Amino acid sequence: MGWDRFFSYIKHRVIRIGDSPRNIALGLAIGLAVSFNPFFGTHIAQALVLCFLFRANYLAAAIGTLAGNPVTFPVFWAMSAPVGHIWVADPFWAWVIGGYIVGAFSLLTYWAFLPLISAAKMARLAMIAHKQSKKGH
Repeated sequence: MGWDRFFSYIKHRVIRIGDSPRNIALGLAIGLAVSFNPFFGTHIAQALVLCFLFRANYLAAAIGTLAGNPVTFPVFWAMSAPVGHIWVADPFWAWVIGGYIVGAFSLLTYWAFLPLISAAKMARLAMIAHKQSKKGH
């Protein structure tokens, strides 16, 4: 499966989540945010706990954690470690602290996701209504 097809599938999957655009956008942002920390294997669990606390969408958060992958982790590390070194000298703890700080700033993607998801859901509903009106004639 090519990357275009993968991203197309993810886009369609997110649009079809049966929740409000707010909850979906927040879930995606939370999933992205936790992907910056170095605790591999716990990203989905962290995202689910945060979704519970902030009433975000769990599936969207799990999808958002896909941002953290072998291709993007080196970029995330390169962003996180220098930020953490401002507060801590030890490399591991600098990575941890920097990862959470950069991750917190990545929550700003909520405002980018929200209008995109809202527009896509409205377009999908319009398409469904159009198809149903054609069936009725």
